[in-house]
Amino acid sequence: MKRFYGAAFAAALFGVTFLIFSLLCLNGDEQIRAAGEDLAFLRAEIAASEAENGGLRREIAALTSPERLAAVAGNDLGMVRAGEDDFVTLTDGGADRDDGADEEEECPGGLFAAVARILP
Repeated sequence: MKRFYGAAFAAALFGVTFLIFSLLCLNGDEQIRAAGEDLAFLRAEIAASEAENGGLRREIAALTSPERLAAVAGNDLGMVRAGEDDFVTLTDGGADRDDGADEEEECPGGLFAAVARILP
């Protein structure tokens, strides 16, 4: 009878071991499947981010092109290239000058006073 209990115990131990091993394998398969889904999601997210980066790089290239910068500088900021014929003549506000002064004479108060009268 002792031998029978020993064999039954060995069979039960084998069954429990097999059951635990089976559960671990099933759990491992579930983890592998979940990891595969996570990997697919992350790959899709990377592709979307790369597409967005490509669009942003094209936008940066368009915004920093020399042609656009020159247009913004001229149109929005009023800047001119060196050597262009755009200039401003500053006067002291007197229409009739009969003192024989040269037209190229400095404005009263200097350049800063003339600029302050022009700018708001």
